[in-house]
Amino acid sequence: MSDELAAQAVSNWQAEAERVKAAVKGFRWPDEMSFSEAVLHEIDRLRSLNHLSEVFRIVEGATRGDLRKVKAYAGLLAEKLDEDGEANAARWLRQIVEGNAGARIVPR
Repeated sequence: MSDELAAQAVSNWQAEAERVKAAVKGFRWPDEMSFSEAVLHEIDRLRSLNHLSEVFRIVEGATRGDLRKVKAYAGLLAEKLDEDGEANAARWLRQIVEGNAGARIVPR
């Protein structure tokens, strides 16, 4: 790689770094957390919000007595939980929807 190409690559990287800094300007994290840990934490938080749509649609279906909608969105939520590595939660949700008595929700 020529010096000119290397300089352009560095310049591009610096511009991208500035763009990322600007995008997270208002983002605050604890001092003991590194930037990369904070970014991963934020990604995890946003990932958990991805499932809110399914949760809201399940509640909507339940309040309207639409069991077909509840089952459909519970199935979709179970698939997403499986994709996120939450196989136990997905299995439990499927058992609840199927009416398995052993899967009842028990208060802690």
